[in-house]
Amino acid sequence: DDYWAAARIAEWRGDDNQLSADFAGWQLAAAQLPFNPSRQQWQQLEQQRHDLLALADTPQMKKVMLLQGMPVNDRPSSEALVARLSDENIIVRLAAIDLLDGVEPAARARLLTPLLSDSNQSIRLRTTLALADLIQKHQFRERNLLQKRIDEYIDVYTRHEDLLASQLRLAALFQQTGQYEKTASAYRQALILVPNVVSTMVNLADTYRILKRDDEGKALLLQAADAAQRETDLADLQYRDSAIAQQASVQYALGLLYVRTKEHPRALENFESAVELQPYSSQHFYAYLLTLDALNRRSEALKMLEESPLTQQSQQLQQLLSVWNNR
Repeated sequence: DDYWAAARIAEWRGDDNQLSADFAGWQLAAAQLPFNPSRQQWQQLEQQRHDLLALADTPQMKKVMLLQGMPVNDRPSSEALVARLSDENIIVRLAAIDLLDGVEPAARARLLTPLLSDSNQSIRLRTTLALADLIQKHQFRERNLLQKRIDEYIDVYTRHEDLLASQLRLAALFQQTGQYEKTASAYRQALILVPNVVSTMVNLADTYRILKRDDEGKALLLQAADAAQRETDLADLQYRDSAIAQQASVQYALGLLYVRTKEHPRALENFESAVELQPYSSQHFYAYLLTLDALNRRSEALKMLEESPLTQQSQQLQQLLSVWNNR
């Protein structure tokens, strides 16, 4: 009945759990993290995240929220992630798999290949998406199994193509396997089913970038920026992190667009906004530094690179530091 359902939702959210205050404190500290935090500030925040993830009493929904945006380039974060891949809750496991999307192929293959044979179909499908780009790499040993899972994936979601989630899943798979016209088609269908979804607009705009259709992409991103700002303004604390991450992704995408059109001052504004919204994103920080360099402000960028705690957690940033110091 309705009472039972409400009780189960409250249990999953854990709003009345004794850990709620600790979680809310972590959320507030993360939201207030300065533009260029000290190493000590960063380490304290991440240690608190890892401690909350490790506690058996931390509610499922809060574990999912803790995993969102967690850096995985240092050992403590990697260990926290691996532990969640075998979590007793499927939704937490799915969130952990999501974090591995940007990890280099060998590590992804090592951690996720066993999950292609998981007994749970949702885990198998999400793992398939995370590994789909490896289907074109001959050195990947389980290509036959992965192709079987890709066929299963397409069959499952094509049978429910009138659902938004199915179109998004198909678009993601086509993007991973380099089928960009099919990717764009799926995202357009998704926006027909549910208009003005910010993440869908950003992803379609990025696909237009790959297809060299920047005019269409720019129009979408400007529309997405307005929608993302509205969502952030309306979001309560519990969902504010997700809304801010979405807003940052729009600013980052606009920055990339302006870099391609050689409008570096405008790109810098967008990248700076993205970094301010998500100061723990090495990807946003890297783009911001390169744009400063393009505007002949390398000394300023180098100082930020040397002082940022992100540098120690990102191979890409470490390589940039090495290149700049050797010139």
